[in-house]
Amino acid sequence: MWTDDWIGLPYAKGGRGPEYDCVGLVLALYKARHGIDLPEPEARLIGDDIDADARGWERVEDVCEGDVLVFHGTGRLHVGYALDGADMLHITEHGSSRVERWKRQAWTSRMIGAFR
Repeated sequence: MWTDDWIGLPYAKGGRGPEYDCVGLVLALYKARHGIDLPEPEARLIGDDIDADARGWERVEDVCEGDVLVFHGTGRLHVGYALDGADMLHITEHGSSRVERWKRQAWTSRMIGAFR
């Protein structure tokens, strides 16, 4: 599966490759999977919330591959790349990139929304 090349990448604050933070990973995935250069996070994320309409994102309920999942983190937002309606590829500060089920209580309770 294509995700194999993206699992186990190391975390680095502000990382844009070959080490990544959560935003850097989503930016790299968009470029690799869709050929799209998304703008840096300051253009999308506002403090601990997101102004989706002003940023050109559409909030979606029917999550599918490529949607950006946005969660409340600890002191900042966390983002992941949706693989489907239940799983995401993401990276956390104290780990490496991995596939994880976002459709479970630990994530859904912190979810701000899914956007495309």
